[in-house]
Amino acid sequence: MLSVGGFVAYTIAGLRTPHSLLDPRLFKLRGFRAGSITIVVQFMAVFGFFFVGLQFVQLILGYSPFKGALAMLPVAAVVLPMSQQTPKLVARFGLRTVMAVGLLSLAAGMDSPHLPVVSIILVIAAIGVVIRAPKASATVAD
Repeated sequence: MLSVGGFVAYTIAGLRTPHSLLDPRLFKLRGFRAGSITIVVQFMAVFGFFFVGLQFVQLILGYSPFKGALAMLPVAAVVLPMSQQTPKLVARFGLRTVMAVGLLSLAAGMDSPHLPVVSIILVIAAIGVVIRAPKASATVAD
């Protein structure tokens, strides 16, 4: 994890560089800051789950590496069709509602102490990711 000193050093270097890769001044924009933070938190949660989830299905449930990878396929089965529906959901229910439902769905998918049914949890988490990530990215871009 980066320390506060690392962020300070990055900010100083970014402000002194005429063409920095990511201008630290952008974080003054509320939408950019909020979108960036939610994307970082979302991806840390999802990739952390993939890391621990694969260990769970292999070490606890006894799946082979191949079978463990197949257990993660529900994510792709949900992400692909759901990503096409997200703009329609935003148009119908509004950005805030869709983003809130996405975060709640992601949290619900991650909140299972025993992971009784891995594929159901992955589907719930994938719904949260797919309806949340594109809009957070758009917030960052605006």
